[in-house]
Amino acid sequence: MMFYAQDFTTATRSSLASG
Repeated sequence: MMFYAQDFTTATRSSLASG
């Protein structure tokens, strides 16, 4: 579950950074 949560957070941050 932690891996999924971490991946989700990373994807979200990456998306925000990408705009």
